[in-house]
Amino acid sequence: MGLRDLVLDRILGPAPASSVLAPPAQAPTAPTEVRLDSIANALTGLGGARDKGAVARPRLDVQKLTPPELASLYEHNGLAARIVDALPDDACRKGWHATGLDDPKALEDAERELGIPEAVRHAMKMARLHGGALVVPVTPGDPEQPLDMGAVRQLDAVHVFDEDDATPVEWDRDIHSRTYRQPLVWQVYGAGRSFRIHASRCHWVRGRRRSIRRMQEMHGSSWPDLSELQHVYDELQRLTSVSQAGAHVAQELRTSVLRVGGLERMEAGAAAEALTARAMVIARMKSLLGVLMLGDGDEFASHANPPTGFRDLSTEAKALLAAVTGIPEVVLYGTSPGGLSTDGASGWQQWDRKVVAYQSSHTPLLTWLWTLMLHASGRSAEVDAGEWSMQWRPLSEPSFSERVAAYKDTAAADAVYLDRGVLSVEAAQEARFGEGGWELDAEMTPEQLADMEATARAALAQATGEE
Repeated sequence: MGLRDLVLDRILGPAPASSVLAPPAQAPTAPTEVRLDSIANALTGLGGARDKGAVARPRLDVQKLTPPELASLYEHNGLAARIVDALPDDACRKGWHATGLDDPKALEDAERELGIPEAVRHAMKMARLHGGALVVPVTPGDPEQPLDMGAVRQLDAVHVFDEDDATPVEWDRDIHSRTYRQPLVWQVYGAGRSFRIHASRCHWVRGRRRSIRRMQEMHGSSWPDLSELQHVYDELQRLTSVSQAGAHVAQELRTSVLRVGGLERMEAGAAAEALTARAMVIARMKSLLGVLMLGDGDEFASHANPPTGFRDLSTEAKALLAAVTGIPEVVLYGTSPGGLSTDGASGWQQWDRKVVAYQSSHTPLLTWLWTLMLHASGRSAEVDAGEWSMQWRPLSEPSFSERVAAYKDTAAADAVYLDRGVLSVEAAQEARFGEGGWELDAEMTPEQLADMEATARAALAQATGEE
């Protein structure tokens, strides 16, 4: 073997044996071969068999956080609680409303009496913390039987059960069903009692979804989903460790050194007693008079231990946690980013888009609850008409100058629409100065459309007759 071959062998590892001479190998039962990158550097060894990163693999023995551990994190770790609460709190901050209903105010009052806003917010948080929550409206009838929505005439309460208090006991195994591999019957626990509830009588608020087959292989069922704290726990632990290390270093920012003369001429016991007595006298004089009293041959020195590198470690750990949670730093930590021309506006815009997407994923829950309230209030006809929908109220409030600009631009557009006969005066008045307050979109009723069409036809006929 030449020198060149010897160097390459040490850097890249020994060359594989020829496939012609090698005996037939059996299929391995586990992935034991070392991964080699497609590009190898013969000088540095990167990408070769001796590369430190060539044997890196995802761990298969990572233990899932248990419900008590998740509850402890939520109760005692401020960042963990912030990660769980941030989206639900911001999503529900302005609330929601129904459009297309004759009297939504009555249903809004009933919603507050039933505590639905608090129940929805709590279900969102428990789903993010434990991986799932169950919203259960209490209506008359056998809870184990499917719910006949049209027959609902009463809604007594709305309860929320988290992962500890709800368990699916029957599953839908019909592949033609829309709820295939989802629970058919739930078992809920509370106040020393348990109840079986049909899936049509409750709403499953999902957590961080994963493969149903994977969940069943690991835990025996697809309930619950993953907690939002599970996939960010490593980064959360690293940031907490950095903070704890910083607190430990802060206690040792200065180190005091006392040299007592003559200790080498004393016996061990006498030296210890003399050192203790001398240190007590020096500390007492420093405390009372603010001066140090040193004897012949004594020396006292204080050295600073600045925490070099702590800011860099903390900044990187914070940035990584914000990246894996999807929560911008300006939202997660409440501090604006540093640097020129940075005020956190882009972070807030990114966060608003994330909150809007989160709201949209929970609109079916609101629609389902309001459908129950409509039936319970004797307003089934409005449900059957299908002309109503649930809308989330805007998250941000425009400033005074922004409102004035919006009013001015809208007034100019209204003038064009009115002049061209596209919009009726009544529709513009209702949208801008109606009971619901100023609204951007102006909608005309069928009667108003018919009146505008008749007026336009009459004007056209008159113009044609004059010609």
